[in-house]
Amino acid sequence: MSKFYDFGRFSEMTEEKIKADKELFLRLLVNMCVFLYFPLTLDGIENKEVYLNILLRKGKNINKVDLDFFLRPTGISYNYLNKEEKEQFKKLYMSYENIKIFTLNYQKKYIENCKNSLPSKISKCFEDICFIIYCHVYGNPKIDIKIFIRNIRDYFILDKKKDSFENLRKKVVFDEIRSNMLIQYPQLKKEYLGKNTTMEKLLRYVNDDNDYNYKILRDILDKNIQKEDEDKDDERIKLKEK
Repeated sequence: MSKFYDFGRFSEMTEEKIKADKELFLRLLVNMCVFLYFPLTLDGIENKEVYLNILLRKGKNINKVDLDFFLRPTGISYNYLNKEEKEQFKKLYMSYENIKIFTLNYQKKYIENCKNSLPSKISKCFEDICFIIYCHVYGNPKIDIKIFIRNIRDYFILDKKKDSFENLRKKVVFDEIRSNMLIQYPQLKKEYLGKNTTMEKLLRYVNDDNDYNYKILRDILDKNIQKEDEDKDDERIKLKEK
């Protein structure tokens, strides 16, 4: 079973997928209520969803750890929601349909904000919904170009958390974006991170997550440096000829 609700984000919904989504929702809702009422049994209760919502309304405030645990399978980080969004979420009647609507609306708005706030050269990345989920669940969803360069590196180039997304994402879309980011990454890094290559190569021995500790990154960065050097040599030759 997937770690994430489908909600039609990964592929066309079928009765089987809807059933799996709803089973996941009920299981997570029960888990959240167990934190408030332990032990909790639902034996003999016909409408479990209604009963669990009554318990939530009667219970004490649910802490943010429990709320984040409940939301993570939607692909959203509760901790990143702003104050208004958190209040909106906590006031929801917890049904599968309401969680689906909240999730899809939030992700649509988030993608729009990313496209409006970040350089257009990375806008293609937001066509992969799994990338958005990765940023919230495993990376950092703060809308900042420096942070997104790291997210792009980890998700598209290094393919971290491959096991979580390989069967969910649209492979053609992922492969196309990955190919593009492999070309763009050296320039993105230079333009927005301003890394000193010599220093970075030295720091690889004390920083496990250094780019130069990953062969694929080391290769594309060194190849880009070589190309820049060759371009400079060509330019010097042209100037001499003049």
